[in-house]
Amino acid sequence: MVDPIAGVLIGAAAVAVLAGGWFLSRLAVRRAEKTLVDTMRAASTIVSGGLAACDPQAALDGMTRSLAELLEAQICIIALPTGEGRLYCGAAYGFQNPDLAFIGEAQGMCGASFTTGETVVAPDIAKESRYVPTLDGVISAATVPLRYEGRVLGAFDVESKTRRYTDRDLAVLVPLGDQIAAVIANLRLRREAEARATTEEKGRLEVEAISTIVMAGVAAATDLDSTLESMVKEIATTLNWPSMGVLLLHDDGVLHTHAAYGYEQEMVTLQARLGQGIVGQVAATGIGRRVNDVRLDCDYRAVVAGTRSEVCVPLRAGERILGVLNAESPVRGAFSEDDLRLLQALGDQMVVVLEHARLAGLEKSALERLRDLDRLKDDFIATVSHELRTPLTSIKGFAQTMLSREEMLSAEDRRSFLKAMTRQCDRLTSIVNRLLLVSQLEAGEVGSKNTYVPLKDLIRDVIESSNDRERLQVEISGRPGLVCDLFRAHHILRNLVENACKYSPADSPVLVRASIDDTGLTLEVFDNGPGIPDGSESVIFDRFRRLTDSGTARASGTGLGLYIARRFAHDVGGDVSVSRASENGWSGARFAVWLPEGRRPQTAA
Repeated sequence: MVDPIAGVLIGAAAVAVLAGGWFLSRLAVRRAEKTLVDTMRAASTIVSGGLAACDPQAALDGMTRSLAELLEAQICIIALPTGEGRLYCGAAYGFQNPDLAFIGEAQGMCGASFTTGETVVAPDIAKESRYVPTLDGVISAATVPLRYEGRVLGAFDVESKTRRYTDRDLAVLVPLGDQIAAVIANLRLRREAEARATTEEKGRLEVEAISTIVMAGVAAATDLDSTLESMVKEIATTLNWPSMGVLLLHDDGVLHTHAAYGYEQEMVTLQARLGQGIVGQVAATGIGRRVNDVRLDCDYRAVVAGTRSEVCVPLRAGERILGVLNAESPVRGAFSEDDLRLLQALGDQMVVVLEHARLAGLEKSALERLRDLDRLKDDFIATVSHELRTPLTSIKGFAQTMLSREEMLSAEDRRSFLKAMTRQCDRLTSIVNRLLLVSQLEAGEVGSKNTYVPLKDLIRDVIESSNDRERLQVEISGRPGLVCDLFRAHHILRNLVENACKYSPADSPVLVRASIDDTGLTLEVFDNGPGIPDGSESVIFDRFRRLTDSGTARASGTGLGLYIARRFAHDVGGDVSVSRASENGWSGARFAVWLPEGRRPQTAA
């Protein structure tokens, strides 16, 4: 039997051993944390020194050397992309001939870290298939991406003969990689800024002088062509260039001369297609050209006799080519590379003028469009007020008559009055429904549903919904039906039929011709009305638009039917057009609709 006092002593000893173990464990953790913090501080100090260095390459070399010593590495590499699918040693320590070392962007641990943006740790390089040997005796390696503002700029790699790197080392390597990336980005910006400063200083006085001339020309002009003429004249006389011209690219894909100096009349009216001649090639490629001897250039187009050399630059606004700025001389080799650069700088300033003129034109058009919309809106409100007032007045009149003369009216009279009131209510319902439909269209609330539609059923439904069904003639050919959006197809045809009946004489027929082939549905509506005035073929499809021509202005309506028809056609990839009817027996308008075959609805398995 164990002595109670001995048991207590044994328990106390056990507790002391456990407490000692816990204390030693915490001590080891704190030492490890202190070592990690010290390492990170030292690494940050090294990287900060790189930021302050004046020589970019010396800064990177110094960083790799100091970081190698800190991280017990015999190899330390900062791998950067060449831009041609390879990585090179932007800076290296312990690496022989680093200037000649290149690997593919996806090769080795550096390539894997660069392309995936992930860390690669190899405690034992013998078990890492992606490791590319760089030095004999290396036992372990680790690579982290150089990440800056969401982009991977390269990779940072350390390799050691004595130390085995583990995932715990990433606590130092990952933030270190981010700091190195910041240094690289800073050094790149510094190099770019220095290069820009040198270039800008070289041409500053020259460009400033020319800019003064250009802006003086702009101030003296009243319109775009006059502005360009003034600018070209001032530039050519200042630079002592014999002839210059500005050709702008029009919507027809042709370059048209808008300004010229020092040319005969033939240049003033010169036109060139994209790819045609030197100016056409420059406009097509967006790349300036300098030709020392045009007689030896296969692209040259002989326009002005005696021309020997030419320089031409694109007028570019972002990705858009607006035209070209061209200069010619009767002297061979008259233009230098500096002249090409200067002409491009002048062209860039000219683009500002062109864009200003374009925006001014757009602003003017927008203001005119807004005024037009305001006028249309006012007309629409007046029209709708009238359209609503007319049936309401009629309904009220019939109702008052029935109330005041109830005993005097026969059953047939009351029935006639009720029918008239019903027709006027239908008219009101049609107006309101059309207004609601336009509102839903503008809000994108009109859904689409394809179904198989027999053509005869579509035509029959439209005819039955028409108040002029006795006037309608129908011709059907082709396939019996197609897959389409029945709601849209019905409203398209119904609006066109209503429009034809409205604008043609009351006793005149209206023809509906429909056919289906492999491309889709074609609908044509012919009438004997006054037709569409020349120049109004597109505006009649505008919202609220009603023609003021004497032959059409008397017809009632809201100006929404044709807008709805074209909008619905465009929704399903089709179109609506109008022209003068040319077939025998039809002298008014011909509306044509094409609707493509829709996708068949999915059926449940």
